[in-house]
Amino acid sequence: MAKTPARSSLRPSLRGTSRTPAAAVQFANDSDDEIKAGSDDDDQSDNDDDNADDLRSLFEALQKRQQKKASARTAAFQNQKKALYNTGRKNVQDLVRESTELADTMRASVTELEAQEISYAQQKSHFATLLEAMEQEVNGVLVSSPKAIEELAARRAATINTCSLLVEQRPAQREKALQSFLVKARDQVESSRAEQKSATDAKALIKQYKNILRAAGNN
Repeated sequence: MAKTPARSSLRPSLRGTSRTPAAAVQFANDSDDEIKAGSDDDDQSDNDDDNADDLRSLFEALQKRQQKKASARTAAFQNQKKALYNTGRKNVQDLVRESTELADTMRASVTELEAQEISYAQQKSHFATLLEAMEQEVNGVLVSSPKAIEELAARRAATINTCSLLVEQRPAQREKALQSFLVKARDQVESSRAEQKSATDAKALIKQYKNILRAAGNN
């Protein structure tokens, strides 16, 4: 025959007692705190990664902008250098061309002058020919017409005599003009002396009047 378990005397009796709802009991869960902390760490790590990505993007954008500016400045500098080089090369080419043209012109002028140049031997020969021709003509005139030579000698003598007469007459005229000039000069000298004397007398008179006035003032 089976035995029924005996009721424990320690179990409180439910009879005659009112039932009150049991208070809710909360148990601390350490694993939840760890999960929450881990989640916070993950969030913080994600935020740090996001911030790092933002900084990296900003730095890359800034670097690209600076590189773009540097490239623009470099391109502008290269363009200016190229323009200066082209201008300098053009100026040098123009100078070389003008110098070449000037040299060619001067060379042509020198060649032309050399072609027109007459040597001393040529000039001497030319003058010798002229003198010989003149001598022949004079000799021909002397032989062909001696009367013309005599007439020429007479005219030459008459011209010389006329010139001599004029020379003889001019000294008398010069002497007369000189005497007239001396008279006028003497008159001018006398007039100047008289004016100087008058000025000296006037100066002395003025000085005398000043002395008189000065003496009167002192008295």
